[in-house]
Amino acid sequence: MFDHLFKMMRSQHGRIGVMLAVANYTQAAISFGISFYLAKHLGASGYGLLSYGLVIGVMAYTVISFGAERTLVRDLVQRPSPARVLTASLVLRMSLAVIVIAGSIIVLKVLSVSRDKLFVVLLCTSAASILASSPVAWFDAHYRMHLHALVTLIERLVYAVAIVVVLKYAAGSPIISVAAILLASRAISFLVQMHMARNTFRFDFTDLRPNLFWLMKANTLVVAAAIAGLMASHWTQLILEDKVSIEHLGFYAIAFQLISVVTLLQNQVMRVFFPRISSLTDTSADPRIAICKLQSYLVIGIGISIAAVLPLVLASPKIIQTILGEEYSPALPPLYVLSIWAVLYGGARIINAFLLNLRLERNYFWSSLAAGATATVMGLLVIPKHGEIGVALSLLA
Repeated sequence: MFDHLFKMMRSQHGRIGVMLAVANYTQAAISFGISFYLAKHLGASGYGLLSYGLVIGVMAYTVISFGAERTLVRDLVQRPSPARVLTASLVLRMSLAVIVIAGSIIVLKVLSVSRDKLFVVLLCTSAASILASSPVAWFDAHYRMHLHALVTLIERLVYAVAIVVVLKYAAGSPIISVAAILLASRAISFLVQMHMARNTFRFDFTDLRPNLFWLMKANTLVVAAAIAGLMASHWTQLILEDKVSIEHLGFYAIAFQLISVVTLLQNQVMRVFFPRISSLTDTSADPRIAICKLQSYLVIGIGISIAAVLPLVLASPKIIQTILGEEYSPALPPLYVLSIWAVLYGGARIINAFLLNLRLERNYFWSSLAAGATATVMGLLVIPKHGEIGVALSLLA
């Protein structure tokens, strides 16, 4: 395993990976600081409401991105006209964003939710829509992901400073203000990313309609699988809010925020691996080399996950007790369950990447649907009794 790691470090991919990791872990440190600051100042109930909006936002992101976060790098690498593919993808995602935001307004009005919940959900959904429309795949396909990471790092810094100022001085509902700042920072970051991407990309609307239909057909099973995955990772959180309380959603959100230290590292590893996997799984590539690389990447992915999980599990009780206090101690049990899930997730991400790049979307869909359905059924059974621990157990199932 260590030989593979040393070889990766000496390669161009390894150097980019190091720069990417530094930028993203700095960003993660800022994000954790913001999350813990918000949790402490808003309390479990307020932080739970913000987490509720973010959960809905993730669901909106999944629909709007329409599988782009999983397949667009592949398509930009393998398709003959990448500018046309990206143009069609941006048009598709922005159109879906309008539909999703309009649909959210109608649903929230019908449900007659509280004013705070209405505004928090709409602001978080709008922020997620902007994130889903990002040209991040263009950066990744051209091995400029470290530049994208720098932009999002600056975005986090601006967001953090604004949060501290608003919570200290602003009047009115602080939760709505926090969601509004999230939306504003995402919008500015999106404009900067588009400006940077335009240095190597020009909109090409040639064959727009055929490319749109091709993307929708190619990604239908992928986005369906992603929605099925939400049944395990996010729908169960809504069950927790509905069947137990919004405070317990806040406890689970802190546990998930801590375990995202590991998932962030996994995401950075995948961003470095993904363009290479796209090339390895091209029709002209040698399948024996692809299988060999799959085994190597699995060893690296699982090894990195274990190395990240162990210190996190050991340090978390002290972190929660010192920073958040006794109020958030219920976040520890689900964190321990999520740590097991994170190690398994490290291998699953790599296998799924190979499946998608081999265009085995049907296999990916059925496996995701089975996992999502199992998690939802288990969640309905265990969450009412075991709360946030039940959410973590259902995700592990």
